Amino acid sequence: MEYSVMSIKTFFTIISVIGIVFGLGYLLAPAQIAPVFGWNVTPDVLLAQRFLGAHLLAWALIGWFARDDHDAPLLRGVLIAGAVGFPAGLVVTVVGIRSGVINALSWPIAAAYLFGAGGSAYFLTSRLQKH
Repeated sequence: MEYSVMSIKTFFTIISVIGIVFGLGYLLAPAQIAPVFGWNVTPDVLLAQRFLGAHLLAWALIGWFARDDHDAPLLRGVLIAGAVGFPAGLVVTVVGIRSGVINALSWPIAAAYLFGAGGSAYFLTSRLQKH
C-alpha cells in the first residue's frame, strides 16, 4: 500500500488559500503591501500588483474548484499548468530578491512557489487515481 504525504485535495486547498490571501491583498491593498516587499509605491507598480492579484485569485479559484474533481485529464491539465507556472514564479522571485529589486521578506513568496512547483510535479508524476 502506498502512502502519500498529502492528498491532491489538500495540496489544491493549500495552494488556493495562499492564492486567495495574496491575490486579494495585491488586488485590494497594493499600496499597503508594496513597501513590505520593498516595491516602490508608484502607479505602474500598483497596477502590476493588481494584475498579479487578479492572476493569483484566478489560479486560487481554479485549484479550489478542481480539488474535489476526480477527472484525471482535468487534474493533469491543472497540474501541468502548475508545473510550468510555479517554477517560473520561483525563478522570477529569486532573481528579484538576489538583484535587490525586492527585499528578503519576499522569501516566503519563493517558498510558496516552491511548494506549488513541488506539489504539481509530485502529483503529476504520481498515479492520480490513488490521490
